[in-house]
This record gives sequence, C-alpha cells and structure tokens, in this order.
Amino acid sequence: MFMRLLIALSLVSLLAQEVISEGVSPSSSTLGSHLATRSASTVLKSEFSDIHDEIIKAREPLARACQENDEPSVVSTFEEFQKSFQTLANSCSKTYNQNRKSPSQFARGFIMILVEFQPLLESLQPHPALLRACFRATISPDVTCDPMLDSFRSSSHSINTMISFLKAGKVDLESEVHNAGAGLDLQLFAQCGFKINLSS
Repeated sequence: MFMRLLIALSLVSLLAQEVISEGVSPSSSTLGSHLATRSASTVLKSEFSDIHDEIIKAREPLARACQENDEPSVVSTFEEFQKSFQTLANSCSKTYNQNRKSPSQFARGFIMILVEFQPLLESLQPHPALLRACFRATISPDVTCDPMLDSFRSSSHSINTMISFLKAGKVDLESEVHNAGAGLDLQLFAQCGFKINLSS
C-alpha cells in the first residue's frame, strides 16, 4: 500500500515538474486539467492499440469461420467490433474536448485501423449470406427496414464520429491516406455497407 502511494506521489511530482517546465503555474486547477488531458490521451492511445490487436487476432478465425459458413461466429466477431469502434469514438470525443490539438496525434493511427480492418471485409465479402447476417445483426429487431440499407450502421456511425473529430482538428485525412501508402479501399467499405466520408 505504501509503495503504491509512493509511486502515485512520484507521478504527480513528475507531472507537476513538466507543467512548470512548460511555463505554466502549477495551481491545483491547472495541474488537474493537465493531468486529465494526459489521462484522456493515454486512454485513447491504449484503445487504438487494443483495437489494432483485436483486428489482427480476428483475421484468421474470421477467414476460417467464413470458409466454414459459421454464421454465429462471423456475426459475433463484427458485433464485438461495433462495441470497440463505439468505445474508441467516445474516447476520441472526450480527448478532443480536453485537447483541441489531439486529432493530429492520432490521425495516422485511425487510418491504419481502417486499413487493417479491410482484410476482415475481404474475407466476408465473397459470402453474401454471411454478409446479410451481419447486416441484420446491426439493426434493431423493433425496426422494419431493408437490411441492405442499414448494413453495419452502428460501426459506420462510430467511424464517422471519429472522422468528425479529426476534421474538427483540421486534419487533412485525404493526405493522411496518401501518406500512409497502405491502399485504403473505400469502395470495399461501401460495398460492405460502410458509408465513410474522408473528404473535407
């Protein structure tokens, strides 16, 4: 217990020194705000890393599930990604509200997440029945509509929320895509029901 308290006090002391070195008076309100901003950015960075790992781990199992026509496994995989994208979108909004310069720090990571997500869609696309099953899974059972019109609605909404966060920070997303050089295929996303708008 004493050791944890000592570590916590050391971290606060280091952050206070950082604030002073930046020429900011270490008042309790300023230090609290600085700590909150750093905390939000740290959480967001961690969540980008988490979804990156989640995507990489899902590739082979999803490809196998598609080949075996394992609808429950396929649907479950994309339902989990809906939750992950929603969590990431919420953290993006929170971080931007605390630090207006934060979008530029995470633009490349966001583009790479989309690029890494593409192989999952490539595995799913050749299987229309599984694709339709994923469409249905994103629609409330209380809503009557054509599943093809509301495909991956929740994930699309979360991705576009993150795009809005980056645009608000004056990030040139088209340039980021070009600089990444990884071949983001927005047509593939559109064919799978994701409506993504990167243009300014």
